[in-house]
Amino acid sequence: MLILSIIVLINKSLFNRKISRKWSFIFIILFILIIAFGVTLGVRQIYKLNITADVSEKYNMVKKNSSYNLPSDIDKKLYISFNTNYNTNYIIDYDNTINDKVNVEVKYYECYYDYYTKKDSNNLYISLRPDKRDRLSVYIDDFKEGKIYDNNELERYVVKITLNEKDKDRVVIK
Repeated sequence: MLILSIIVLINKSLFNRKISRKWSFIFIILFILIIAFGVTLGVRQIYKLNITADVSEKYNMVKKNSSYNLPSDIDKKLYISFNTNYNTNYIIDYDNTINDKVNVEVKYYECYYDYYTKKDSNNLYISLRPDKRDRLSVYIDDFKEGKIYDNNELERYVVKITLNEKDKDRVVIK
């Protein structure tokens, strides 16, 4: 179609000829046929996709463990903030062998997030930033395989906080 339109334009510009109705009609018919063929192939590929709810067949959760000291002053509290854009499950576990520390374990799908932490004296910020380039690569690879995995499951992550039971009032989760 591209070659035909170039030939028609060269013919018109070099020889100063008028494009006949026959050529215009052929050009329009070919254009419609090519567009219809492309749409048909696209719809066929979409119907061949399998939507899979079990993401564990391809992706595994990654676990990050970190330990943080509580403020030395008993009256001060440690404020822990998480980005809560997605479904987050918080699990608080007590271990009386831990003294003046907080252990934070985050499980997430690495293909979806970049792990980031920032700690200052009394504040701890833990973020799982969505990585758009990795997500796009995941979508393209999955599309090539003919499968689409459940987004809600891939966006999920679990946060487990372990601390001494006597220190539970010294930790505030936002």
